[in-house]
Amino acid sequence: MNGKQFKLISIVLVIFIVISLFAGCVAQPNSEVSQPSKTDVPIELAPYESNNYPIKTDVVLTLWGVPYANQSAVFDNTADTEWYKEVEKRTGIKVEFVHPQNREALSVMMATGDLPDMLSNQWHRYPGNVQRLFADGLIVNLNDVKEYAPNYFNFLSDNYEQVGRYLESDKGEIFGFTSIEAKEGLSDWGPVIRKDWLDDLGLNVPETIDEWYITLTEFKNKKNATAPLVGGIPDDAFIIGAYGIKNSLMVDDDGKIIYGPMQPSYKGYLSTLAKWYAEGLIDKDFASLQSQLRNSKLIQGEAGADVRYAGVLNSINSVGLENDPKYNLVAAPWPTLNKGERPKIGVSYWQVSTSDETIVLTVQSKNKELAARWCDYSYSDEGIILANFGVEGKSYTINSQGIYRYTDELYNSPNGWSLFQEKAKWTRSNASGAYIRHEMLNLANAPEKFLNHYIDAYNIWSDTGVMKHNLLPVSIPADKGAEANTILNEVKTYVDEMLYKFIFGDISIDDTNFNQYVSHVGKMKIDKVLDVHQETYDSVIKKTK
Repeated sequence: MNGKQFKLISIVLVIFIVISLFAGCVAQPNSEVSQPSKTDVPIELAPYESNNYPIKTDVVLTLWGVPYANQSAVFDNTADTEWYKEVEKRTGIKVEFVHPQNREALSVMMATGDLPDMLSNQWHRYPGNVQRLFADGLIVNLNDVKEYAPNYFNFLSDNYEQVGRYLESDKGEIFGFTSIEAKEGLSDWGPVIRKDWLDDLGLNVPETIDEWYITLTEFKNKKNATAPLVGGIPDDAFIIGAYGIKNSLMVDDDGKIIYGPMQPSYKGYLSTLAKWYAEGLIDKDFASLQSQLRNSKLIQGEAGADVRYAGVLNSINSVGLENDPKYNLVAAPWPTLNKGERPKIGVSYWQVSTSDETIVLTVQSKNKELAARWCDYSYSDEGIILANFGVEGKSYTINSQGIYRYTDELYNSPNGWSLFQEKAKWTRSNASGAYIRHEMLNLANAPEKFLNHYIDAYNIWSDTGVMKHNLLPVSIPADKGAEANTILNEVKTYVDEMLYKFIFGDISIDDTNFNQYVSHVGKMKIDKVLDVHQETYDSVIKKTK
């Protein structure tokens, strides 16, 4: 790898690769674990200025949470994993894990009032969200134990505009220890294209809509591709992003919440798709194709381009090379209308999300301070490395370029496990959780053969201005969110139906039909949705440290 590539690594936030459907998944564990008895005798802890672990204590904390799929497939309980054993050794703090069979068990337990020290959940699923938890007096405001979690709170303070302000309520409450990305605005999702075909045809990787049209036409005519573009429609950024909008709610240049499919430029997007579809440049079954069939078409040469997670740069290239030694699927930039423009819209991520797994401390716990210190370890320098990569020499190494790499034992499991099941043994990094996800996390997953493909992809896809236009990573107040979500879902159903009618030529894309379409969306009360989101946006964006 040359010096330029290595320099780019520092801006790489790599997430969700290898068809990263594993992220955030849950599954039933092999056996149900009963509720353990809690230790009722609290210990005295002095606030600390540094990570002075291990702590001498006989207290056993309790943590309720549904394990994610790759862990539950090979472990009955989190306590059996090497990750937990290492955390216990380093912190001196013991934890018993309560694993229910599903998240619905949470409401039943809440109703009983018999709560463990800690609860882990995707709290946007909970009725009333976190506001309900505070209102019912069930969870601790972490500000009350702030001195026992310096790593976490220092990060929130040092990254207030990117992280801190999104995790606090209007009253300044911090509800839990959540999953945080090390850097903001980077992406693991974007356009991919057959570079070997481009080389054969003497074409460069397309950048503009016009170049994409030429490329797909050449794929059809000279590579006999029956589906030159096999996916990416409808997408929140591909093609539509060239017209300066998203296929959803977004923030415009002036900080106003708008709905992309209602904007005048959406007509240009529809016209492009209708033209490409009519000329056979888009798979005729694009509306119903699943990822496996798209994979097959890319591998067999029926298709030459798609929009996918970075993981396909390994999975599809590996299979493609078995049949064609020149096979080479690479990342392409998000399209623009004009050559040399930086893409305005792409797909990039905030450092936090309302849907991520988060640990809250319960008011009922007599050991809140100890629980805070246990959680805080995963935000320390040592804890971050352990949560992401495990133990050096056992589960990971660092190569000469400073890139974290999982060991051969994880790639070639002696247990017959997948890489991600082996990772579940040593790390937390298969899913969101109470830790900071390292910026090089999934480079450790990338096979050496395709490492540069991944590095290029993350840098190419992340080079957009989309963060200015993404909705903020905050929840809409529960009393307003339900109606807004209902309206938005109904609007989206109508918009999708009309999208297909426009693309398939059932309705012509003229001013009259487009204006009638926009007018109908307006009559579906979309303004109520925009107003609720605008109010939330304005209340958060004005927060300062």
